[in-house]
Formats: sequence, C-alpha cells, structure tokens
Amino acid sequence: MGKIFYALLLLLFVSGCAAPEKEKDVKMEASAKLDDLKNMVLEDNWDAADLAEEIGAEAIPTLRDLMQNKNPETRNLALNCLDLTGDESALPIIVESLKDPDDNVRSTAMQALEARYDTTVQRQMIENLNNPDPAIRGGVALLLGNLGGEKTSRPLHDRLEKETDTDAARDIKLSLAKLGDDKYKEEFASNLDIPDSKTRYKAIEDLRYIGDKNLAKYLLPALSDTGEVFNIGDKDRPVYGRVCDAAIMLLGEWFEKPFSYEVVDYRRYTDEEIEEASNFLKGLGGPKDEE
Repeated sequence: MGKIFYALLLLLFVSGCAAPEKEKDVKMEASAKLDDLKNMVLEDNWDAADLAEEIGAEAIPTLRDLMQNKNPETRNLALNCLDLTGDESALPIIVESLKDPDDNVRSTAMQALEARYDTTVQRQMIENLNNPDPAIRGGVALLLGNLGGEKTSRPLHDRLEKETDTDAARDIKLSLAKLGDDKYKEEFASNLDIPDSKTRYKAIEDLRYIGDKNLAKYLLPALSDTGEVFNIGDKDRPVYGRVCDAAIMLLGEWFEKPFSYEVVDYRRYTDEEIEEASNFLKGLGGPKDEE
C-alpha cells in the first residue's frame, strides 16, 4: 500500500512539473508566430493574411503597431491582416484607418468596414463625415443610413449643408432617404420617370437601399423599359437582364409572393409576367405609365 501511495505522489509531481513546461512551450510557439507575422508584413509577404487569420485576436496588438509604419504598403497589408482576425476589437482600428494619408489604405478600410460595422463605432463613423476624402464621406454616410437612429440624421444634414462634392452629396441624401426623409425619397424615386435605362436601373438600386416598399408605385415606368443593364449569365458567356427584370426582382424582395409566378434573381421575365407585375403596381395606385 505504501509503494502505491509513493508512486501516486511521484506521478502527481511529474505531472505538476510537466504542466508549466507545456504552457511555456505554447507561449513560445505563439510568440514565434507573432514574430513571423510581423516579419512577413514588413517583407510585404501576403501569406501573412493566412497566418493572421490563424492567430486571430492575439495578432491585433502586433498589427496595430504595424499600422504606424511609414510604408503605406506595410500599413495596407497590416490592415488586411487585421480585418482577417475577425475580432470585434479590430473594428475601431479599421475605422481609424479611414483617415490614413494613403488612398489605398483608406479604400481597404472602407471595404472592410462595409463588411462589418455596428453602433459601437458609430461616433467614429460620424467623425468621418468630415474626412478630407469625399469617397470616404459618401461611403460612411451610406453605412450610417443602414445603422439608423436619430443620432445620425443631424450630422448628415450638417454635412450636406457644406458638402461640395457631387457624389458625396448624393450619398448623403440617399442616406437621409433611408432614414425617412420623404423629400429625398421622392427625389430618388422620381428618377424612374427619366426615359434612360441606366438611370432607371440606378434608381432601382437606390430604392433597394432605401428599403421603403411604399415607393413601389414609382416602379411602373421601369416595367416597360427593356434596356439591358446587368449581367445575369456567366462572365464568359454573358446574358443581360433588363430594367423591367430588375424592377420585378425588387418587388419580389419587398412583397411576399406578389405574383402567380416565383420571383428569382437573375432571370428574364416573359411579357405575360411583366404585365402581371404592371397590373399589381396599378392596383397599388401608382403613377400612370408613360405613354
């Protein structure tokens, strides 16, 4: 019995010694990976992206430091890696990168932000309505419109009053329409009356962003527009969808089973199906179709 007791004590002692050693090895391996990540970014090796994704949140302090590097290519790669960690704590750093002096870094930050953003960085985003880059001002405005809330309307109105860039001003108005401004809703919806296929297709995309199905009545002129405006086929073998097809697709998103047929993405609808959609809109009391 005594031998068994001492054997158990020896086993516990050996296990106790092994645990810190194992923990030490894990820490050394993690540190080595971070060193590898840092060196890869500094060497402009894009394999760093895969390593950053593997490491995850623990890579953020290293990547944040690399975001201060004088080389814009280093900052751009570090930012891509930062995004791939997938950790929420990277989000404020991504928003801060919208102010980077390099346009490629700003563009990367905008793309990353479009994929994931929330109210935790809303104040930071509002600050960027005064960003020197009009593309950032407009892009941030559209994201703020998606966030909603009264906190965003006033800063958007304030920015619009002094906005000098046409595209940025348009995006700010579109954001305000999303937030419920009836004047701008009507302004964007009225573009469907312009007999130009590209203009109408853009208007349909604007209405999709605004997301107010009460604007559906404005789509009636688009149903008679057979201009080909977007690819519904393969890249190598394109088949083009028309304005009328895009309008039906939007109606299918806004209303639950509005027609006798199924509305699916990326198909050309028959004359009979278009007529049914037209009758549906007329039933909503929409504007008269163009003669």
